[in-house]
Amino acid sequence: PVPHNPASTGSRPVVGVDPHAPAAMIVASSPASPASVRANPTLRGARTHRRRASLHPSASASSSFVARRRRPAVRRRGVAVVVHSAASATHALGVDVGTQGTKAILYDLSSKAIAGKGSCSYGLMPQPAGRPNAAEQDPSTWLEGVRVAVKAALEEAGLEPSAIAAVGVSGQQHGMVALDEFGEVIRPAKLWCDVESAAEAKELGARFGWAMQAGFTSSKVLWMKRHEPNNWARTEHVLLPHDWINYKLTGEIATDPGDASGIGVLDLTTRSFRDDLCDFVDPKFRRVLPTIVDPASDGGVLGTVTAEASRGWLDGLIPSGAMVSVGSGDNMMSALGAGCVDPGDLVVSLGTSGTVFGYSSTPVIDATGAVAPFCDATGGDLPLLCT
Repeated sequence: PVPHNPASTGSRPVVGVDPHAPAAMIVASSPASPASVRANPTLRGARTHRRRASLHPSASASSSFVARRRRPAVRRRGVAVVVHSAASATHALGVDVGTQGTKAILYDLSSKAIAGKGSCSYGLMPQPAGRPNAAEQDPSTWLEGVRVAVKAALEEAGLEPSAIAAVGVSGQQHGMVALDEFGEVIRPAKLWCDVESAAEAKELGARFGWAMQAGFTSSKVLWMKRHEPNNWARTEHVLLPHDWINYKLTGEIATDPGDASGIGVLDLTTRSFRDDLCDFVDPKFRRVLPTIVDPASDGGVLGTVTAEASRGWLDGLIPSGAMVSVGSGDNMMSALGAGCVDPGDLVVSLGTSGTVFGYSSTPVIDATGAVAPFCDATGGDLPLLCT
């Protein structure tokens, strides 16, 4: 997100697209269409390998998870109010919360260059006894990853936190983050690479008409309902990793069409969750899913960093009032950052997994399940093949 002069648009700042910005900071918005991205495609932000810290869990670490109850009832997304307009806020912050680590970059809005980079590596929780197909992380690991990565980026850039005007979050897709009525995490997040829900995915795929893979979030929800009924009974919100980081920043319960398409119950044409598919998982499933925010609405702004977040878990590393874009899943943000916004464009991405994906102006449904039916971050579609 790139702040514009409030005087030119009324009393409320808007957010547009800077076609030179790295992926985590580009959002599709009403002031600037995907065409501006097409005109100046950039590759995704530079690798953040200079400053690394480790959060790898010890092999002897306990796999137990204790939920904490502190917050009052959470709120779903309302109208974003943008209040951060300090003259010293000259940079945008991009954060990518991945499977093996979190990366951060600071982007100078004037020079259109990366000013600083930081990263923090971590691993999975130890697998519970007798569950070889589990792949889980404590979401608090991601918060520490954000702190470490952002601090390193600020140090490399020689900047104070007050320099941060806006934040864009990218995150690993599919992970199931279950919250209770107080907004507290109930259990470890089941990640995209967790395949304990293979049987549930097969069952849902047969019902939905395509061969769903175990990575899709809805299969993980059905698994929790059957194997951890007490946890499912407590669940009031189901978020994806990037949604949860945005929630921790802004207090808003929301997602975008790109990440929402990885849940497995999205109508790709209307960009809304299908009640019939949700009901097959559980009658309350539709109610606990987040609001879907069109990246073109409100200039792509989800909300602002709360004072509670800034003073609390962020340790003052991001100022309160900084704008937060709606963001998306990592593959959607990779496509956007690479300028993959026209039919025929393809991206090959090699990381924890290998992916090939491309822009499409219409939904692509592969009954075999080999090509995932994703939406992109600009209002189009993003069929994806994953190894």
